[in-house]
Amino acid sequence: MGEIKEIYIKRWDYILYEIDDKKILTVMFFASYVDYPRSFYLEGSELNLNYDELSVLAERIRFNYDAFKNREIIPPIMK
Repeated sequence: MGEIKEIYIKRWDYILYEIDDKKILTVMFFASYVDYPRSFYLEGSELNLNYDELSVLAERIRFNYDAFKNREIIPPIMK
């Protein structure tokens, strides 16, 4: 894995990274006692989303994890 570049951080929501010319969205998931991150590759039109649209995508990922789990990066990317 190449250099991890943070592009944008929206605290307690998501972090947008770029690694090896790929964009990765690390989304915070909230549980009752523990918050934890999960990272996902962005694809297609998601690559051009603005910051507000990324917030909407992060919310979609949280509530529809099964639809995105095939793009999940394990372990999550955190810098």
